[in-house]
Amino acid sequence: AGLRSSGLSAAQRADKKKEADEEYRQGMKFLQTSLTRWKPDHFSATSYFERAARFYRAADEHAEAKNAYLAAAESFREAENFGSSARNYALAAGVAEGLGDDREASSLYREAAMSAHMTAAKLERPEPYLMKAA
Repeated sequence: AGLRSSGLSAAQRADKKKEADEEYRQGMKFLQTSLTRWKPDHFSATSYFERAARFYRAADEHAEAKNAYLAAAESFREAENFGSSARNYALAAGVAEGLGDDREASSLYREAAMSAHMTAAKLERPEPYLMKAA
């Protein structure tokens, strides 16, 4: 199927990429430790990674969007928010699928299923992700 273009002009895409780069950089700052932050703050990083992914998609930078979704998924998993982790793994898988990388997409859908399975409330079911991974 492939990925749709955002329809933005080159200048607008460049602006969105710049915004995405800044959001991603901000998210990475929360993963750094310092004298005042002894552990990575995955919870705070997630919103920056999700915004970066949306901006990268708007800029038609799909590989970078996939990486930002993965960063969000992994940070959500570290923060034990498994439902949001599953959703971001699935978004990354969808981008990988659109880029024609079916093997990576399948692997990411399995990660989504694993995260969905770990949700305590079982609000997120793993089966849809496992079906896509097949």
